[in-house]
Amino acid sequence: MQVFPLQPAGADVAALMARFGVSGTGAEIMRDRFGMTVFAVKGLSSAGANALKQHLLSLGGEAAVPRHAITGEARPCDLLFSLRDDRFPALVERLRAQCFHLPELADAVEHFRAARGPWYDLRHDRIPVDRPALMAILNVTPDSFSDGGRYSTVDAAVRRAEELISQGADIIDIGGESTRPGALPVDASEEIRRVVPVIARVRKAYKDTVISIDTAKAAVASAAVEAGADIVNDISALGDPAMGAIVAASGVPLILMHMQGTPRTMQDDPRYDDLLADINAFFDEAVARAVVAGVKRERILLDPGFGFGKTAAHNLTILRHFEAFAIHRLPILAGLSRKSFIGAATGRKEPADRLAGTLAAQTLALEKGAAVIRAHDAAATRDLILMHRAVREAPCW
Repeated sequence: MQVFPLQPAGADVAALMARFGVSGTGAEIMRDRFGMTVFAVKGLSSAGANALKQHLLSLGGEAAVPRHAITGEARPCDLLFSLRDDRFPALVERLRAQCFHLPELADAVEHFRAARGPWYDLRHDRIPVDRPALMAILNVTPDSFSDGGRYSTVDAAVRRAEELISQGADIIDIGGESTRPGALPVDASEEIRRVVPVIARVRKAYKDTVISIDTAKAAVASAAVEAGADIVNDISALGDPAMGAIVAASGVPLILMHMQGTPRTMQDDPRYDDLLADINAFFDEAVARAVVAGVKRERILLDPGFGFGKTAAHNLTILRHFEAFAIHRLPILAGLSRKSFIGAATGRKEPADRLAGTLAAQTLALEKGAAVIRAHDAAATRDLILMHRAVREAPCW
């Protein structure tokens, strides 16, 4: 069973009801009852769905269940339910006394609600906890999609790091292998040659700056941490079997990203059975692997992987429902900067021309709970984060 929150518009509610098999008459009756906190549930039994609906109705809420739940067919149900915020404690208490896996649903809802709020503690004394963190991108590669070759020498990369720090970056994310669509892999020794001298010099010059190593290779992560990196950003989510042990031994935070395929193949023809549910299931498995390897759960961050094995439509859906990933109670990173789907939406062919679209997308991610914003344009993104915080903290009147 999967449970995750949604913030659907009215038309979305009707479409989801149809998709979940709710009758047309029922959808018409219930269409205006989902203006409160909404959750999607996938894979609940018919008996559980009916019991949940009765509890919700008694509390002034609603559940849109498929026809086969009403007729009692013994197959799993996907459904939507909605309830006023102040009535969730009563619902959770009731569900805990039920069977049909409803106590598990209560746990999921309670965990999500306990983690609600715009900011997260990333468990790192140099990362801000009163606002989302700004992770600035520093590609020391000759072939990255946006700035490939500009910072491929150590001196140029260090100068760029200094510039990003002066612009307000909280984290410098240093990568030595391009992950653009179609990119070919780089061997570990070459990647280490590119990134370790940069990390060492930035660490020596800026002792308080947080450095992230963007790599999917355990050998590179190990060398980078030894040189002074504070975070491992792994786009393969422990695709290298040795990565978990390296991160666990070092004690640094770990970012786990969702990607369908590899950078070379990910955009060939990405398809999903159920986009949000598939990504959340992937996160469940990836977090479990990391914990088994010895990584502390509270030091894990998640990244849904905009542009990594997703069509433009997939990326827009992920952004629109970014809150769906809050169910894991872990910080969520939004890597939206200059992505091709922003270019598709705005007509901006060149990545460097996508700043306005990027800022708009980042604002939506912040509003839906992003804890880290990964960006090329540090100064503009810093201002966006600070302005977003100022508005959220402004008095009502």
